Amino acid sequence: MKLLYSILCSDILTDRETGSTTYIRTIDQISTPGIPILIPSLSIGTCWKFEKGDEKEYDVKIEIANPSEERKPQFPIFKLKAEKDKLFHRINIRLSPFQIEKTGNYIISFAWKLRTSTDWIKEESLILSVILKKMEKEVIH
Repeated sequence: MKLLYSILCSDILTDRETGSTTYIRTIDQISTPGIPILIPSLSIGTCWKFEKGDEKEYDVKIEIANPSEERKPQFPIFKLKAEKDKLFHRINIRLSPFQIEKTGNYIISFAWKLRTSTDWIKEESLILSVILKKMEKEVIH
């Protein structure tokens, strides 16, 4: 099993008939005039690939570390079962609302393991940067 992609966005729509997914307003950085802030709509989309013929059971965990590197278990362990004819599986998570209390990089990490194992395999992480930015006053001409 392998993480093909992960994306941070405002919202995720999945068509029930076709299974196609739309990621709305992707996010990699948040600029704010002050802290703390509450992000009203934030989602994580992931797509996992199984090997052909795989019928194993997997556990997937997703964690978020704030800029102080404090990890908070915010999600349950996701249980996936590979099916013989299904090569891909998506996990979409809505974080809304999401409280940001510090500036810096928030690290969203992904790991998986076989259900029968205790060894987690880490995948690539997503980074959400939060910076303070003075908002310019509106100029009237």
